[in-house]
Amino acid sequence: MDVEGERLRTQDQHQSENTQAPSNEPQPERQPVLVGTGALRKPTEAEPQAAYASTGSADPVPATGGPSIAGQVRDAEGTGVDGATLTLTSLTGRQLGRTVTRSDGRYSMPTPGSGSYILTAAADGHQPRAATLEVGDGPLAYDVLLAGTSGPDDAGLPRAR
Repeated sequence: MDVEGERLRTQDQHQSENTQAPSNEPQPERQPVLVGTGALRKPTEAEPQAAYASTGSADPVPATGGPSIAGQVRDAEGTGVDGATLTLTSLTGRQLGRTVTRSDGRYSMPTPGSGSYILTAAADGHQPRAATLEVGDGPLAYDVLLAGTSGPDDAGLPRAR
């Protein structure tokens, strides 16, 4: 005889007898909560991450005057890559900012402060590239070289693009 299993079946039956049928009374409205932030956390006007997002402005220094990363994303021929996406993440993997290069491949992105960050650059037709950067108290110049992707040409033969 399975004593432990019998006891569990008895508890399950007892619990199902004590459950109530759903009532027609209105239930309080549920609010979504960000995971790991706690149910009582009130949203703020601006989350810290929004302060570090960049739209690729022409100004290489953020409006806050703090540390930033600026440079150019180029292809193997040295041409600036238009529309490349650069993502700044912490060493633990939290996204801190994102920007897109301008038509000449130039970008600028503020950082939360000095420290180590991972900068990832990606563009259609190119292999993504990631680098760990050490940012000081001022702007950091950092250019990115993106290699083309490899694959078959129109005839099905291997070729680097």
